[in-house]
Amino acid sequence: MIAFVFVFIHPFGDGNGRIHRYFDATPQAEYLYGCVIDTVRQDLPNDVLFLEIFDRAMRGVMDHIGKDKRANLTPELTDTEIDDLERIILDARTSVTNR
Repeated sequence: MIAFVFVFIHPFGDGNGRIHRYFDATPQAEYLYGCVIDTVRQDLPNDVLFLEIFDRAMRGVMDHIGKDKRANLTPELTDTEIDDLERIILDARTSVTNR
């Protein structure tokens, strides 16, 4: 506080004071604070939820594929595999959101 007062009103050697201009960053700080609060309250929980769902789905996919087939994975999936993948993802999402 003393440093602020010294900078704000700084007497010269002849006894005359001067008013120091300063930049009021209060609106910018309040905006940044709001952004951080939004991130902590909304974005982080959503990101954690996504990662939990993704991890559960991947475990389901890997369990479904089996250890012997994991080394030979190809990007093409059959219709049945796509349906199974969709069911695994929906099951993972339901189990995470219902906790």
